Amino acid sequence: MKNLKLSFLILVFANLPTLHAQSDFEVRITQTAYVEDYNNLAEYIGNENVTIHQNKIGFSKRLGNKMVLLFNFTADRVRNSDGRTYYNVKRKGHVVFADVNRVYENGERIILEMNSNGYSNQVQVPGENWTEIITNRSDFSITVKDDIKRKEVLRIMNYLRRYPVYRVKN
Repeated sequence: MKNLKLSFLILVFANLPTLHAQSDFEVRITQTAYVEDYNNLAEYIGNENVTIHQNKIGFSKRLGNKMVLLFNFTADRVRNSDGRTYYNVKRKGHVVFADVNRVYENGERIILEMNSNGYSNQVQVPGENWTEIITNRSDFSITVKDDIKRKEVLRIMNYLRRYPVYRVKN
């Protein structure tokens, strides 16, 4: 019986995944691959109410090599908090992955739960100038209608949340 228990323990420990921190090289390679994968999935992101002009991930040297999601889109219709409706509203900005607390799926949307820093954006209503940069403290969502592609985007977003600073070559 003792040998059976020992054999079982050896079998269990032999099949555990190796738990080690990824090296800077491994992180950089994975970040680069995921950024490319996300940028190739851009056609699956969005909904019928928006026209996307830019939706890509990169890193910002200005922000200390932090990974960022850059967005620029036009919404066909937007209703503000006082009930007024605007048409063809443009919005652009960026989400810093270091400011994302959690990433999760909610129906067709992927939610980036933001910390108190929020994300930055500007808005332009037709006939007016762009607003100053606004810090939006709500969560950021991305619509992905295809179930398989949504899982891929979720995996990418979670990885970049865990490793939010691009590991540059030394």
